[in-house]
Amino acid sequence: MLTPKKGVVARGTLFGVSVLVCAGCATMSPSPRWEGTPTDTEISVEVTNLVWNDITIYSAINSSKTRLGFVTTGTTGRFKIPRHHSHSSGLELIADPVGSRVVLKSGRINVGPGQAIRWTVHENAGISSLTIW
Repeated sequence: MLTPKKGVVARGTLFGVSVLVCAGCATMSPSPRWEGTPTDTEISVEVTNLVWNDITIYSAINSSKTRLGFVTTGTTGRFKIPRHHSHSSGLELIADPVGSRVVLKSGRINVGPGQAIRWTVHENAGISSLTIW
């Protein structure tokens, strides 16, 4: 009957243990991010308020409306569109002037992750401008 030598058993055991350790470490590494970095997936919005009232800015998709922030008269505010709104083709920006019954809307915007919107809001919606890049 043949018996393995002590050195052969030790090397075989060492090899087996090192394979298990490497396999265990490989499963602990973070999974790759397929969605890109946050700057690649977010939509940034810059709103310039030329309305006499301060305005609250919302992003809306269908019946879901999310408050982005507040822009005082004569200033510019910068916001990020929430991720759940950034993958939709029917995004709309809403400017709600404080103390007014009039609500200003951008209309439907087709924008994707990584893009930016610049919206200049005037009292007269006809001269407001919207740029996407």
